[in-house]
Amino acid sequence: MATTGGKIINIIPGSNLVLISLLFRYFRKCFHAAYYYLDDPQPCQGAQAGLIDWEGPSEVGGEVRCPVAVSDFAKHVAQLHADGDIGFSKEYEAIQGEALNDEYPSENSQHPENKGKNRYLNVIAYDHSRVHLRQVPGQKKHLDYINANFIDGYQKPRAFIGTQGPLPGTFDCFWRMVWEQRVAVIVMITNLVERGRRKCDMYWPKDGTETYGIIQVRLVKEDVMATYT
Repeated sequence: MATTGGKIINIIPGSNLVLISLLFRYFRKCFHAAYYYLDDPQPCQGAQAGLIDWEGPSEVGGEVRCPVAVSDFAKHVAQLHADGDIGFSKEYEAIQGEALNDEYPSENSQHPENKGKNRYLNVIAYDHSRVHLRQVPGQKKHLDYINANFIDGYQKPRAFIGTQGPLPGTFDCFWRMVWEQRVAVIVMITNLVERGRRKCDMYWPKDGTETYGIIQVRLVKEDVMATYT
């Protein structure tokens, strides 16, 4: 050990340095292997083998639709925005129509203990892809339901989670899910109130800190932009 400029420098013989380097690599490999093993998402039960063919055409609402080229994406979105966003409304209705024809069960959403956790009667969570909440210490029984489903991304299974706007009675469940699934970004695509109807309740603190169940949330900063906050 030597000192220079007020700093302490450890001088390690070459052979020991090589040994320490090898041990570090070994332990890092072991710990990373275990980490990825624990976090590796399992395929949803009942889901079809393989990923969706995003490049091929698909039929939605009786219409055959093809992927939108990147060069045409801005124009495509502008067309959907026309006439009061009627294009988005039609697409949403088509998706809802397809959902009614699906054979996937949603028994957990219809369970008496869970019905009060659904904001809408017709927006439910499929059993095969729903997000399961983990057991909370001291909980009398396993209440794992939240109206949320895993969504596959491009060449990546379970890349996203789609969930309803939280209700006051589901704030704690929502933040537990965020913590348990290690969610880094939450995108809220609705206003709290739209056209006089409550679409979502404010599940974050307006200022300071709030506690939701076992999760404490603190507002650090808020930036209000032209079209989003």
